[in-house]
Amino acid sequence: MSTKLENGIDHEFDWAVYADATFAGLSILIPIPGLDWAFEWYFRRRIPRTIARRQGKRLSNEWLRSLGQDREQGCWDSCLLLPLKLGFIFLKRLSRKILYFLTVKEATDMLGYYWHRAFLLNYAIGVRGIEGEVEAERTRRAMDLVLADTTTSPLSQIAEEMIDSSRHVWRSLRRVRYEDEEDEMLAEQKSMLQRRWAEFDAYFDGLLARYIDAYEQLASEERLVLEGLSEADEVKVGGEAFVVGASMGSAEESTALSGEEE
Repeated sequence: MSTKLENGIDHEFDWAVYADATFAGLSILIPIPGLDWAFEWYFRRRIPRTIARRQGKRLSNEWLRSLGQDREQGCWDSCLLLPLKLGFIFLKRLSRKILYFLTVKEATDMLGYYWHRAFLLNYAIGVRGIEGEVEAERTRRAMDLVLADTTTSPLSQIAEEMIDSSRHVWRSLRRVRYEDEEDEMLAEQKSMLQRRWAEFDAYFDGLLARYIDAYEQLASEERLVLEGLSEADEVKVGGEAFVVGASMGSAEESTALSGEEE
């Protein structure tokens, strides 16, 4: 049984929405450092694209790239430090393969993280709608804020169960990646999620409320910035009066008027 919120989103489990999120989280269990990150990156990038197709929405590649990255990834990419990032991730993942319990902990955390992200993207794309680059970036920032503040979640329990019951992850995800087919192990994981998903309706209500608040707060801040830039505020620099946001000609006129008043 599903619960439909007042804002229009349905909690009913849809594997098409959460499949790539699940694959991204499970990728961390791949026993080969570097390959695990490559598969995680691939499936993470697919999450917004798959949801957009599912919702019948057409989003530009630029918007989809923005929605497919998190705050940390955007910083690394914008700083052109990708080679350094890859080296860091390789060493971190290598150490965690040696201490396997750390890999299990990371996989559990990231599986829950990607489910949260897919849920919010499904709302943002399917219900609220994204009409431009500014809204795509605001959506990503709002998700980053909410997810960074989400330190505990009831989804962790089901994530732990899924990680414990996962077998031959590399073989299963390779089949999905190259043959677009899911094996018996993934079918069992899908069935478990379908049985348990309704347990988290109340939690998702609260998560969505927090996201909407964050989104509206960012939109309000952006409006205030734009309104501030559009106002012709006179300021003095070194004894000369200038008009902020005005043309150079207006600034010159303000300077001349200041001189006449003296």
